[in-house]
Amino acid sequence: MTISKYRYTVKMFMKDGSIETIERDSWLLPSQLEYEFRKELESTEDKDLLMEKAEITWEVI
Repeated sequence: MTISKYRYTVKMFMKDGSIETIERDSWLLPSQLEYEFRKELESTEDKDLLMEKAEITWEVI
């Protein structure tokens, strides 16, 4: 069995036009990371969320 480590880049496009970028290394599969990210966004009670959309990219390291 091969276990891969990924380097994720999350670009968050804010409503004010700015872009915030986060880079992290993780053992999570891309589908798991995307699921956790969506779940966190949907569970937030902050309806005035400053983020308009997000883009997640990854590479195997």
